[in-house]
Amino acid sequence: MALPETIVLSLLDDVERRDHIRKHFEAIGIENYRFANAIAADSDLVSLWYATDRVKSYPPCFRCGAAKCDCENNILIPAQVANCLSFAQIWASLPKDPTRLYMICEDDVLFFPGAVEKLKNFLDALQSNSQPILIRLSESGLPTDQKVTGELRITDQPVMSNPAYIINGAMAQYLTDRFKQVETTSDIWLHERIAAQSVVQAMTIKPRLATELSYNALHARFTSNIHPKGINQEDLQKKSRHIKRADSPMAYENLRAQWSGTQLPKQWNYLASEPFQMRYMLTAGLLRKHANILEIGAYKTPLYKFLEDQGKNVRCIDPLILQETHTETQWLEPFDYRCIELDPFGGQPYALVIMGLDLPITYKLKHYLQTAEVALIEFPEDAVWKRSRETFDQLVLDAGLTVLSQVHMDFEGNDFSEYQKTNEWPPRVDRYVFLVSAKYKTVKEMEYANPFVTPAPVLDTSTSRLVNTNFIRDNILSDAAFDFSHGAASAANYLGGGLLYYTLVYMLQSRVCVCLGSGGGFVPRLMRQAQRDIGLGEAGRTILIDGDRGNYGRPNWLSEDSTLRTKYPDIEICISDTVEAAAQLKRIGTSIDYLHIDADHSAEGSLRDFEAYLPIMRNNGIVTFHDTRPNAHTSTTCWKTVDNIKNKGFEIVNMPYLSNGVAIMRVLNNNGSA
Repeated sequence: MALPETIVLSLLDDVERRDHIRKHFEAIGIENYRFANAIAADSDLVSLWYATDRVKSYPPCFRCGAAKCDCENNILIPAQVANCLSFAQIWASLPKDPTRLYMICEDDVLFFPGAVEKLKNFLDALQSNSQPILIRLSESGLPTDQKVTGELRITDQPVMSNPAYIINGAMAQYLTDRFKQVETTSDIWLHERIAAQSVVQAMTIKPRLATELSYNALHARFTSNIHPKGINQEDLQKKSRHIKRADSPMAYENLRAQWSGTQLPKQWNYLASEPFQMRYMLTAGLLRKHANILEIGAYKTPLYKFLEDQGKNVRCIDPLILQETHTETQWLEPFDYRCIELDPFGGQPYALVIMGLDLPITYKLKHYLQTAEVALIEFPEDAVWKRSRETFDQLVLDAGLTVLSQVHMDFEGNDFSEYQKTNEWPPRVDRYVFLVSAKYKTVKEMEYANPFVTPAPVLDTSTSRLVNTNFIRDNILSDAAFDFSHGAASAANYLGGGLLYYTLVYMLQSRVCVCLGSGGGFVPRLMRQAQRDIGLGEAGRTILIDGDRGNYGRPNWLSEDSTLRTKYPDIEICISDTVEAAAQLKRIGTSIDYLHIDADHSAEGSLRDFEAYLPIMRNNGIVTFHDTRPNAHTSTTCWKTVDNIKNKGFEIVNMPYLSNGVAIMRVLNNNGSA
């Protein structure tokens, strides 16, 4: 039987130890192995665990339990905490199949001659079961000149076997479920306390198959990363300064303050602010068609909180997560992404999310980018911070990514005053969002996963024969502010609902047209043009009444050189209160064929206009109301007028779906009713 997959715990920059493993494993025939990056003692994660009371404090001594003792090491120091967290990341990353075995080694392990063949034979005879299994292969501090001869035997003697041990998937699950706090060293916790549980099948191989090369000063080849042994001059100096015990609660609190309080990593709390949550809302929308999502970096705001469909499978990975939680479809996992499996969703397609790109470029990161259907990568960039952009550009090259779409988000101007504490990073307000893929060159190729909707057909009036679009461009839409609110599109020379106003005048041969309010002169131009086109240029009148006041739709045609005044000088302009103007028109005996109400946009004001002009409407005259779409603008309530008039028994055809909405009413007699 071949040896199981081997995971070697090692600091990323410890070149010497990694070189030892490569040469040693090649010499003894271990081929199926990989390195797992250990957490450094001075990492932010270690500081965070101290700061959040997830490390057992002193007193009492974590070893003997006494308030006062002579133990050389009575407090848990950062190197010991980092060691525990590093092993925990490996356990959490392993598939939980109880039939699979994994060998976990430290990077200074030394297997004795003959050990590997003996271990293979032993594993051949090992009977598989679903219990959590722990096989202790090594012991710290043994002489390095031993050989393994004779048959291997099994004992239940607990030994500190961190240099090399074997667990199965069930044990990895068991350890992950129970690791909530650093309450002792990793070797005591695993090889004594957990191994003693009745559900765990723990065994120790005798004779031992391996030891380590940094524990015993007589045989050490490497300096210890936890307690210096003084194996060379530099290590002697480290040993003289090394702190591993406290003589009083106050002494420990001072140490803990150094390890957490003053060294507590600056926080990125602004990333959870409401403005910055817009990044996640955008992400959730872009990935709404993906059933499986892997998010790397979910410390403050995991993506699944922003998804409407809570049935999606979402794995959120971040070593700064305080507590692992999971439901049937959502996982919040507190470890480095490099510790999870290469296939995060068992062969199913998935999308990748990386918010705030600040990661080293690794084989695993490139693998996820290349195997994901799409990846959404977000990061800051400003005059000071360039690293994320440089990383992104390199990933695009290394992983063969195509940028499918991109967005620049500027959060400048939002109130971030509550995030100006001394332990807070200042907000990086310039953010970039990229949708990339190694599989697709365009979003159209994504088919079912394409996040973008098919746009409406582009308006094209260039082939129009019934209307002169060049004339419309130059005379009707030019300088016509707010034409869009009538459904017009000046870029396409498209009149939208403007054709309705023109048609009513044209069809009814309206001699007197009155427009109440017009910010850009769009409606009165159409009224007057229809009169011209049917020969009512001299016999007809178009009157524009506007009070030039209020907060919405102020006129842009007041100057003599405006388009309205130069193209349509025959429109009668009256700058006046609309109700006062109605009284004046009534005094001079004016009867109106077509009235358009678009002045006061309040419900009260528009109703007042209707009631003021109704008595001077001609039989079978027409009234149109603009802005009948409910809540189209925060300052408009005139849409309520339509319902008010309907409730009084008047017949109205309302089209609120036509841009900002328009309603039409016919006047049946001239006695102030309709």
